Amino acid sequence: MLRFRKFLACAMLMSTLATTRSADAAIVSFTDYSAYIASATGIAGVNNVESVIDFESVGLGNALTSVGDVSFASDSPAGLRPYFGGTNTPSEESYVGGGNFAFRDLSSEEITISFGANRSAAGIFVVHNTGAGGVSLQTGANSVPEGLTPFQTYATTAAYFLGFVDDTGAASIASIVLQGTGSSSYFFDDQTSFTPVAVPEPTSIVALGLLSSAWVMRRRRQRS
Repeated sequence: MLRFRKFLACAMLMSTLATTRSADAAIVSFTDYSAYIASATGIAGVNNVESVIDFESVGLGNALTSVGDVSFASDSPAGLRPYFGGTNTPSEESYVGGGNFAFRDLSSEEITISFGANRSAAGIFVVHNTGAGGVSLQTGANSVPEGLTPFQTYATTAAYFLGFVDDTGAASIASIVLQGTGSSSYFFDDQTSFTPVAVPEPTSIVALGLLSSAWVMRRRRQRS
């Protein structure tokens, strides 16, 4: 029995060591969507799965408060609403602006996007009628301003990407905050985030095998 307990403790220790990840989050900012995707999906030992909210399910003109486990809040009493944007948006359908139908462009509002379950990466597209404006994205103490190169240009607008990735693979991003300076009007569209799904490492698989073998050995001894 003592030998079995030592064997079991050794296997459990191996499993713990194999699945422990550093608690020090390393948040990296991006203004290039392709680089953001490459970083989020290139973390060893982690299978990051992307989800994208295009706001189609909310319904044009309806108040936007949440989609799935993602909530949206503005510091403006008017709130937020999706509007029809056609081919001038990344989703090629709708965009999100202010809740006042007469003055729907966003300008200096603070938009907080909160996740029910923390994400390992999160970002958003902002769209301007004319050129890049003074829009930034924050998470915790990290901030990224708009880049100079648009993600895509359309007939009358241009879209820019802002995002963050925790390059340790940890789900450390609880929310992101979109902040305009009032220097130009804008709206936002597709919101992207990644949820990590751990991939078993070889040592973890070995440890699980040892635990299974230990259980079988014990059962055999009990029967004999």
